Amino acid sequence: IEKISGQSYREFLLENIFEPLGMDHTLALDESHLEIPGRTNGYVGFWMKNEDDLNCRVPGDGNIYSTVSDLFLFDQALSGHTLVNEKTINEAFDTTNMLRIRDNGLKYGYGWHVLHEPAGLTVYHPGGQGGYRCQYWRTLDKRRTLIVLSNNTCLQTNPGLLSAAHKIMKEEDYSMGRISVAELFYKYLPSEGFDTALVKMKQAKENNDMKYIFP
Repeated sequence: IEKISGQSYREFLLENIFEPLGMDHTLALDESHLEIPGRTNGYVGFWMKNEDDLNCRVPGDGNIYSTVSDLFLFDQALSGHTLVNEKTINEAFDTTNMLRIRDNGLKYGYGWHVLHEPAGLTVYHPGGQGGYRCQYWRTLDKRRTLIVLSNNTCLQTNPGLLSAAHKIMKEEDYSMGRISVAELFYKYLPSEGFDTALVKMKQAKENNDMKYIFP
């Protein structure tokens, strides 16, 4: 991109994607160390602040900061073919010559995981760097979108919540599921210490508290 455009990666995205789409709260952070108004810090686990992970600054991978609302504008530009034409975006979802991932039927297009389901074609991509996690799902036939952003790595310890959101999007039966008992542990760890947090977690397991899962 930089060689062809003669611009920095940050400048190219700003001029060709973010500004035209009205994504006013989105930018690519680079070596210029721009300040980001209203930026939310990332957290590792439930309470350990991970203020600035260098991985978040890798251009083209983890250096774009955005909001749910701005990503929805991006999504609408894709589905309305105002950012990329229909032929090109369909090529991104074509897995004809792509390898299966982990032999479980999943395939990867150009930048998208592709699922051929009874309800239609679903494309998605998860992501995460430092203390941040994200999920972006699109059902192409019904034109539904799910965008989840988290400033906490524990997003992935609650698979029931994400699974329920996916099923709601696809009009399937769902349950919210249970949460990891680690959430209980980290609730007490910062304020009351390790011993109390451990006791609380053990008590929940002994009482078979159905609110929690015990991995």
